[in-house]
Amino acid sequence: MSLPAFHDSHCHQPGDATGGFVIALECEPSFPGTFNNREIGRFHDPGRGRIAIPYLGAHSELEGRVVKYHPRFEGYDPARLDSDIRRFGRRLVLIDTLNALHWSPRAYRELAQEHPDVAFVMCHAGGYDVLEFVKMCRFLPNVWLDFSVTWHEFGWVSGVPRLPFVADLIDHALSERRIAPRLLFGSDYPLLEQSDALMRLVAAVDDPQPFLTGNFERLLDTVALG
Repeated sequence: MSLPAFHDSHCHQPGDATGGFVIALECEPSFPGTFNNREIGRFHDPGRGRIAIPYLGAHSELEGRVVKYHPRFEGYDPARLDSDIRRFGRRLVLIDTLNALHWSPRAYRELAQEHPDVAFVMCHAGGYDVLEFVKMCRFLPNVWLDFSVTWHEFGWVSGVPRLPFVADLIDHALSERRIAPRLLFGSDYPLLEQSDALMRLVAAVDDPQPFLTGNFERLLDTVALG
């Protein structure tokens, strides 16, 4: 199957993507096919739009303008991340939002509001909390979303929704002119496949190019990472 050119904003190795965010994982449990902070640098190639993203562990510190936060695995609270963003002058943060239990959607929203000059990619768009994250993206100009995992787990990719309201919200976001410009294609590859989500997205919209490449490239320009 021939795939269109695309950037994957949420992957742990590039797969078929031209560019994207290649995200390290240093958590327990470990996942096959993923790389730690030292190893992930092999994929860093800004000239191709490929950015290696380091992972902040619960007891570690990382310098740099970009970082991935994972509250669900690492257990840190919003105050820790607020301090980290200020201390290291972050410009772009990717933060896991999938079915969080000890973080409410409000905690994510307030973090984004406290740092209006930082771009927040809310990875997975909240899972069960997807409505709140779509709402954030609508009203906060520094919030970007990817639907990785969520669109697989809730049946949007297969076209057989397990929870129709989640699938409906994804369709709404893709067509809403004030949300769609900050939606990024993401797959969580190699934990999930790229091709099925990619082709479902291409079939779902009249013009897939912004979601496949354009929005991602504009985000890089916004945070001066291109």
